[in-house]
Amino acid sequence: MLADDEDASSVMCVLLPVLRRGGRSCFSTPRCRFAVGDSYVQLDKDSIENKLQEYGSEIDKEIGALNTELASIQEQMGQLKATLYAKFKNNINLESDD
Repeated sequence: MLADDEDASSVMCVLLPVLRRGGRSCFSTPRCRFAVGDSYVQLDKDSIENKLQEYGSEIDKEIGALNTELASIQEQMGQLKATLYAKFKNNINLESDD
């Protein structure tokens, strides 16, 4: 779980799956380094997987909330376009050029 003063976008969660030591991945050793922000923490494989699942579900929730907000904004934009086109007819262009 993220602290109150952190959000999902400010937490840099990096798993180092191929930390080579003698040709072995880090999962063949009991502990691996896990990056949070600018710090590295030694954790075992299960702890890292749990942290990644927690961060992943938090990011999924944030993406869902942003998609909901985007849909709402797009609906409002559509209503505003309809109102403005009804008022100004073809004298305005509200369509993007991309």
